[in-house]
Amino acid sequence: MKSRAYLFFLFNAFCLLSAKGIDINGRVVELPDNIPSVGARCNLQIADSIYFSTLTDASGIISFSLDSIPAGLNLSIAKENFEPLTEPLSLHDATQFQEYFLNKVTTLKEFSVEANAISTANGNLLYSPPKAIVESSSYAIDMLGKLGIPGLIYNPVSRSVNTPSGSPVILIDGVPASQEDLKYLKPSRILNVEFSEVVPAKFASMGTSLISIRLKKRENGGDFNIQEMNDFTGTAIDAGTALNFHQGFSIWKLSSAFSYRHNDKTYDSQATHYMNENLPLTTLYSAHSPFNYKTNNTSLQYTYAPSADFLLSARYNLSLYNSLRKSFSDIEDSIEGEYNSDSRTHNNSLRNSLNIYLSKSINKSNSIDINVDLSSYSEEYESLSKYLFPASTSIYSNLLSSSRYAMLAMANYGHAFRDQSQLNVTYFLTLSKTKNDYHATGNKFRLNESNQQFYLEYRKSFFKRLWMYLKSGVSTNHIVDNGKPTTYWDNISRMELQWYINSCWNVGANIGYQSHNLSLGLLQDNLTQSSPYLYNTGTPDLKPSSAMGIGVTGNFYKSNYSFYGSALFRKTFSPILTPALYDKDLKAYLSRPENGRYTESYQSYIGGSIWNILNMFQVNGLLQFRHDKVMTKSGWKNSHNSIGGSMALSWHYKKWEIAFQKSFPMLSMNGFSLSTAESYDVLSVEFKPDTHWEFQLSYWYILSKKGWTAKSEVISPEYVYSNERQIHNNKNWIRLAIGYNVNFGSPFKGKTRSRTLNVSDSQSTYQDYVTK
Repeated sequence: MKSRAYLFFLFNAFCLLSAKGIDINGRVVELPDNIPSVGARCNLQIADSIYFSTLTDASGIISFSLDSIPAGLNLSIAKENFEPLTEPLSLHDATQFQEYFLNKVTTLKEFSVEANAISTANGNLLYSPPKAIVESSSYAIDMLGKLGIPGLIYNPVSRSVNTPSGSPVILIDGVPASQEDLKYLKPSRILNVEFSEVVPAKFASMGTSLISIRLKKRENGGDFNIQEMNDFTGTAIDAGTALNFHQGFSIWKLSSAFSYRHNDKTYDSQATHYMNENLPLTTLYSAHSPFNYKTNNTSLQYTYAPSADFLLSARYNLSLYNSLRKSFSDIEDSIEGEYNSDSRTHNNSLRNSLNIYLSKSINKSNSIDINVDLSSYSEEYESLSKYLFPASTSIYSNLLSSSRYAMLAMANYGHAFRDQSQLNVTYFLTLSKTKNDYHATGNKFRLNESNQQFYLEYRKSFFKRLWMYLKSGVSTNHIVDNGKPTTYWDNISRMELQWYINSCWNVGANIGYQSHNLSLGLLQDNLTQSSPYLYNTGTPDLKPSSAMGIGVTGNFYKSNYSFYGSALFRKTFSPILTPALYDKDLKAYLSRPENGRYTESYQSYIGGSIWNILNMFQVNGLLQFRHDKVMTKSGWKNSHNSIGGSMALSWHYKKWEIAFQKSFPMLSMNGFSLSTAESYDVLSVEFKPDTHWEFQLSYWYILSKKGWTAKSEVISPEYVYSNERQIHNNKNWIRLAIGYNVNFGSPFKGKTRSRTLNVSDSQSTYQDYVTK
């Protein structure tokens, strides 16, 4: 028998009708204890569109500020263990004392509120993951691939998400995170996912779009997750563990991930054409190219968040990478005839990083954010190539020792105005020291860099549906290359518009200008020979490139389906191009970077998702088109068109899921280089016997008889290169994944009795919450 309790809302407020609009203030109180209700979620919304969302503070107070109270405005209040309440709100009601009585939930089943899958909040798309998608997804990274987020592309091979414009910024409860974190986060812990194609100024250096994940609040205690995936041929192993522990306002997280790849049935077919009249040449390669690599990543993170107004996070990462690549080639060219070559490259790298992030709300209108990232990187790279001609032997070797020390600092001040506008002032500082030592030639290169960026970002909402973002600033890059100082200045500007036409449609447009920094590898003048006919070096007097982009987007979304499209045009001025031109002194071809005249890129895509069909089916689809063009300063030009896409079908019923995913990779162009993304066809079967264990059996089938295939090309004025890689290990293989997850209570007892149950019970230890 259910017991009853009451939660009533004391809306003893006054509304000031003035030029500034209407201020609404109130308090939420819990009965029968007659105490302020802390952390109750309060929304002002019309249908699916959320006008404002906030939490009650430590005194149970909430505050809203509106230009007016439109028709159809509702007040929604929700908190765990109380049934949600939605009541219409009018100006008359806002001035009256109101009591709202709610039934308290006391069963041992998890409390949940079934909301519309997609809505809007603060000018962004807000996804409340449907129950079917949560249950059919093993981890958060898999769930993101099923939500139908506009333009978000999920790759099941690498288990990563991306967008046509680049990598997204990922936040988990407001703290910067990586995609690796999403591989160990259970979907049942996620409250909602916020997506925006507009990245706030304070995260501008981290990505081109924003994915902000809010977790359900949980009681003291923790959870432990371990997973392992490998295929029966032994060519791929992925394993990792993650431990989270909550105590009061503190959260500790320890995670470790290991990945290993071994492909001994890898084959390359290469063709190279040298077209200068002084040395016209064609070479054909047929190579057996086995490779293996392994990575180890360990992370320790501490987060302290006593309230929605203060957040402190510290994270240490240690990454190890080791790879070995070989090539045994049969070569035929028009000068030497037939001969063989053996080559080997070995790479070892170590990276340490410490990130500290602080976010503080000074008061209702002002806030500060500070982010400091310290990192060190060391690498040993060795390559050895041996060409066995009929009458001679040539050996080309290169051993590189490299290291880099860097500090990235960010400071942001934000001010929120009462007219739903906000101003951010952001400052970035990057200090780095890089050195490369080439053991074969004895060359030593040093690069000290100081990069500063200053942003002013203004954001304003019109009529609660049209959002405008203006960002402008200046970037200065001061580099000292082997004692030679150079300083570059650039403007940084961007404008974004997002218009939420109604509860189903939104459109957006953007225009921006951005500069790019130079790396030591491009600037160093170190002449090395990589083949009998090709040398490589850098260019000390390169200039940074800059780019202007224009884009439009459109999205349509309902409770269980969405469709979206986008078009982006980008023009890069003084791009960095690397042609291979004949050099009279060397009597061979020299590959040296130079500034071109411009490159152009046009990208468009359309896609859609339909989920919860008959409560068990889901369909995702994406179609992409790309046009690229490049022009050198001498007037040489080239262009390329490509079409690609992907599709996914899944069936979910109780403890079972069957899914099929297929990709249609397109050939994209970057300067003189063309390359394809990974191609895959995946049929998977997953079984979850209980809330702790899960098993997944995947069959990876490549329709082509060649197995997994990738293509790459280089098309430059005097040098044309093409390569087709086949990995027969990945033609048909079976992967088994096993995961185990468990929640546990805290051994530290507080003043109040813990309500955390043991793992045999079904009550959730999470509660819903959002922040301002």
